[in-house]
Amino acid sequence: MRDTVWSILLTQTPIALACVWVAWEMRGVHRALRDIARHLGRLADRQKDP
Repeated sequence: MRDTVWSILLTQTPIALACVWVAWEMRGVHRALRDIARHLGRLADRQKDP
């Protein structure tokens, strides 16, 4: 029984940590894309105004 618990913990913990890391990175990518879109909008507004 104890061996089963340890084998589950040792195999699933790295997977769980990887999922958290990927979610954190995707959050950063989302924030960066949002900032890029905002800056492109500002750039387009500047080019419209003479």
